[in-house]
Amino acid sequence: MWLLFAPLAASPPRELTLQPARPLEEHAVLFVVDHEPSFQRRCLSSVRDLREAGQYTGPVVIVSDGHSPELRRESEALNARLLNVSTVLPADLYPVATPTPCGLLPRKRRDGASGYHLKALISMSPFWSERYRTLLFLDCGMKISAPVEPFFAIDRAGKLVAHSNRDPNGLARNLLDTELKQECSPTAYTQLLNRYGTQELAVDYFMSTLMLYDTELLRDGQALREVARLYREAGPFIDGDQSVLSLYWVVNRSAWLALPSLLPGRGQQCYFDYVPFPALGCSSYVAYKHEYKCVDCVPDCNGCGSDFDPHMRL
Repeated sequence: MWLLFAPLAASPPRELTLQPARPLEEHAVLFVVDHEPSFQRRCLSSVRDLREAGQYTGPVVIVSDGHSPELRRESEALNARLLNVSTVLPADLYPVATPTPCGLLPRKRRDGASGYHLKALISMSPFWSERYRTLLFLDCGMKISAPVEPFFAIDRAGKLVAHSNRDPNGLARNLLDTELKQECSPTAYTQLLNRYGTQELAVDYFMSTLMLYDTELLRDGQALREVARLYREAGPFIDGDQSVLSLYWVVNRSAWLALPSLLPGRGQQCYFDYVPFPALGCSSYVAYKHEYKCVDCVPDCNGCGSDFDPHMRL
């Protein structure tokens, strides 16, 4: 299956123009959403949470490849800046055909595949380095239960901060090499394996639901170009955007830092994992991913099904 993003007729892709003299704002929160109305509503719900429970008054940016009237209206009401993809990406990277990650769960194939490529590229664009010093990327659908400002106090040490795929006790879960599905494209898989070697790929990796980074890391455009290249090469046999982003930040650049389990200065838990139902309840976490089939974070959930991704906590 191949995916082609449809450009907005009113805003054709153009070359990216950077403005070095532009004064930088300290930080912003970034959301990326495709043209599907259901995903746009989920995005708006997250922005609403961010403004209310998250008590965040700073810049919020939503990048979309097609703005519905509801998205336009509600983003304005929430004081969120709405941008077209073609504003953020250079002309040769949007629109572009890219393989749909073959390892996606059936639900994600059906509902979310079109957002993966956009998310990976938009979050890495040097466009942000001319506007904000630091970005906090949040997935659409994120639930916020407490102020998010302490996230920006995390010591980033010049690296991208994101939650590890390990469980909260530090026990190893799947490593990066398990995200690569040889059966989907044996030739492309072998080429990547030959380039890196098995040991280089048998490493911990991060999930891309929440990413915190200084935009100086993106300024030279290397991150965007390399992630785009890796997506073209590895797209036919990966599980999702986190695979490509981890290939670049963990393996290529050695510039990933695991999100700490506690927020600085508050001691509130922010660690992300796949434990379905936290004993303390989701409200004990600053943020967590509100999943599709179980709309409430409760200790009992019936009928989730085998393709259900349990509540993810931060």
